Amino acid sequence: MAIRFISLLICVCFITACGGSGSSVSSSRSSLANSIATTSSSSVTASSSSATAIRQQINPREAKFFQEAGLWLGYTKVDARNRFAQDDPQKPFLETRLTETSVNTYLFTPASNEIAEGLCVFPLDPEQTKDGFRNMLFDTPVANELYCVTDDHLFREVDGSYTVEYHCGSELVATTRLVKVSSVAAFNDHGLILGGAQVPQSGCFNWNLSHFEFWSLDAQGRDIQLESDAHVFNGIQLRTGINKHSVLFYFRNIKSAWKSGVYDLAPHDFNDPMLIDSAAVEVLPANAGLDVDPQWHISVSHGELRLDRIEPLRMSGSFLLHESANKSISGSFSFDVSEYFTE
Repeated sequence: MAIRFISLLICVCFITACGGSGSSVSSSRSSLANSIATTSSSSVTASSSSATAIRQQINPREAKFFQEAGLWLGYTKVDARNRFAQDDPQKPFLETRLTETSVNTYLFTPASNEIAEGLCVFPLDPEQTKDGFRNMLFDTPVANELYCVTDDHLFREVDGSYTVEYHCGSELVATTRLVKVSSVAAFNDHGLILGGAQVPQSGCFNWNLSHFEFWSLDAQGRDIQLESDAHVFNGIQLRTGINKHSVLFYFRNIKSAWKSGVYDLAPHDFNDPMLIDSAAVEVLPANAGLDVDPQWHISVSHGELRLDRIEPLRMSGSFLLHESANKSISGSFSFDVSEYFTE
C-alpha cells in the first residue's frame, strides 16, 4: 500500500501500498485470473466426486512467498467504522468512516548482489513476518492507526491464491487478496514508458484510493449529516527495475482520493503548508541505500501529473517533471489488474 495520514478530529493511517508499476497483465495468465474472486468468508468449498476442498487458515511462514520466487499482486479493500459518544443531545454519536482500495506488487526473489530489496522487492525469508504479516505487506502497518489492534488471519485458497483478513474484535474491516502472476523472479510487465522508450522490467506499481469522513448519528445510530471529510494521503508509486540503480517515482495527493484530471506537482516537503493545495512528487532510489543514477534521478522543482483513468483496478496517465537546471523527465503508464480481481 504508500504512506498516508488523516488529520482533523482523529488521526488514522492505513495501508498503502507497496505499496505504487506494470502494464496490463498478459492474456496468457487469464486462465488463472478467471478462478480468482474476492471473498471474506471463513470457508470456500469446491464440490468433487470424492471430497470437498476447504480453504485453510495457515501461519504466514507456510506461504509460498518464501518457498519459491515469483511475482504476486495484492488487492486490498477497507471498510472500517468507529463510533464515539458525544455530549450533544441532538447529535449523540460521531462516526468515522474509512473506505479504501489499494493495488500492490510483490516480487519475492533469492538474495543477490544484482537485486536491491526495497519497494516491491522482498527476499525469500519468512522472518519478514515476525512482526506481523501486515508489516510485510504495507509501508504503513495496519494496527492502532486504524482505531484498534487488528487480528490478521492468512488463508490459503483452494486455487493457490491467498486471502488476508483483518478483524477488529468480531468485525471484519479489511481483506487483501494475493494472486501469483509469474514464477519468474523479475517484473514481467512493461506499463511504464520514460522519454518515449519502454523501461525494461518496470513492473512494480502501487496505488490507493482512500476516503475518510465524519458523520453525526442519532441515538439509534442513523445518519444525521456529514460533518466533514478528512485529509488522507493517496499515493501512486512506480519503480523501474530491480537492481541497485532502480528509480522510484512517488506521487502523493492529500486533498482527496485520486480522480481523472491534471495535477500540478510540487516537490515533496512535509513542512510546506502549501502541500495541502497540490499533489507532490519525489524521484529517488527505491531504497535509501541504493545508488543514484544521474540519468533518472532529479530534484523536481515543478511538474504535472495527468490521470486519464484511475479506478480501484485500472490506472493510466502521464507525467512531466522539471528540474531547475533545465533537466526533465517525461513518462506515461497504463496498468490493469481487473483480470485477477473483482471489485
